[in-house]
Amino acid sequence: KLITLIMMFNKEFYISFKIEDRELEEKIKDKVEELKNSFQKMNLPIISVNFFGNEMSFEKLQSFESLESLINFRT
Repeated sequence: KLITLIMMFNKEFYISFKIEDRELEEKIKDKVEELKNSFQKMNLPIISVNFFGNEMSFEKLQSFESLESLINFRT
């Protein structure tokens, strides 16, 4: 399982991952700076990249899927 949350606020990005496979998590962690640089080249800075541990379950994160139906701040 893999869940990615990407939130934008004032043209700044906050990215969070919940990854079941530890090997995949390490590969993504190794590429975080490359991800930040790619966004920066487009003037879209990443403020934070988080990896949820065991304290956050997949079930809790899946409830965010309906967030757009509650609040939508698209411009």
